[in-house]
Amino acid sequence: MQSKSKDDAVVFSYDGDSRAELKIKEWEVGMFQDELAGSQSIRIRRRPPTGPPLHYVGPFEFRLQNKGNTRNILEEILWNKDEEISQLKDGKPIYKLKKELEYASPVKDFIGALKASYACTGLPALISEVKKSSPSREVLRKDFDLVQVVQAYEEGGAACLSVLTDTKYFQGSFENMEAINRAGVKCPLLCKEFIIDAWQIYYARTKGADAVLLIAAVLPDLDIEYMIEICKSLGMATLVEVCKIINSVAVYSLVSSEYSNLRYLFW
Repeated sequence: MQSKSKDDAVVFSYDGDSRAELKIKEWEVGMFQDELAGSQSIRIRRRPPTGPPLHYVGPFEFRLQNKGNTRNILEEILWNKDEEISQLKDGKPIYKLKKELEYASPVKDFIGALKASYACTGLPALISEVKKSSPSREVLRKDFDLVQVVQAYEEGGAACLSVLTDTKYFQGSFENMEAINRAGVKCPLLCKEFIIDAWQIYYARTKGADAVLLIAAVLPDLDIEYMIEICKSLGMATLVEVCKIINSVAVYSLVSSEYSNLRYLFW
């Protein structure tokens, strides 16, 4: 393995043996994540099951189950997202994203907007969703004028906006988030994406996101805690979605006094 400096970053080139070792390490990390998820009653698999790399000798006993078959729509979305993120990361590694953060729009106070709305109206603050399509209902509105929709939401009293950024299943995009910011909408923006990799959080911030969604049914506690720390370092809010009591208990245990603001974003 050789390294050299390029734009103040270290770039590695691997020979054949090193690439094989890297594949093995990546596979082991994936197996560890799957084991950890299983121990926390997470049944949604984040990536398709695959056999160990060639010449693998290690601690994991592997049993292939339902290879190539997703068990529900969320799993299908996540498997596609895993491939999508892998390709995006190849074209834009994390060090490039961190440089782009310098040019991102200032972070808007997501939690503050919810509090201000409640203080003003005495009613629950609204997070309005910007979504053109869904897997279950397909296209929700054919004449979907993005700017017109978000301006109507804001005029109607929305405190924040939730912007779908998945293209394949929801016909959303990060370009939509950028367009909303360019339109002068003042509502803070939640990036409603299927986040499985910390890289996505940095990418969302470069596109103008002020908060991100984390799904407890998909992410082990360790990942949630780590991603919350990343959001905190970027000045972003975190909304953690839970749908089972066991997930609620686990996530709530992560919400110490240090993350007290999360109580406003726990649904």
